[in-house]
Amino acid sequence: MEKGVIERVSFLCMIITSAVIVGVIAAHIIDLEKDYNLRDPTHKEAMQFIRSDQTDKNQYNQSYTCINFANDFRNNALNKGYRCGYVAIEFRETNHVIVCFNTSDNSLIFIEPQSDEVVTLTTEQPYLGKMILRFSITW
Repeated sequence: MEKGVIERVSFLCMIITSAVIVGVIAAHIIDLEKDYNLRDPTHKEAMQFIRSDQTDKNQYNQSYTCINFANDFRNNALNKGYRCGYVAIEFRETNHVIVCFNTSDNSLIFIEPQSDEVVTLTTEQPYLGKMILRFSITW
């Protein structure tokens, strides 16, 4: 290959690499800005969001489980600008995942994204017919 062709290809590679790096940095900044603008909804906003969200219309099966329901619900909440937590519930034989909002004017509310039901969680109390050993929230 001629020297001039190699220099042009190298220059083009540098431009493409620079564009990719700038794109990744810009996407990261946009994600950081989006996360920075998240807020806790009011109780009324949380209830309106729960009613409007369509995640509960999905069908539970072997490839779409409680984790998928919680992830889709949470992503929809984040897209609306609401901070939403994952709630991992530990039972003796199994685990389950739901979501929650820490409402700005009322309290922490737990939501079963498969049914849109607002539920109460207490350790050593039953949920879904099983005794809750512990649960944790990841924001």
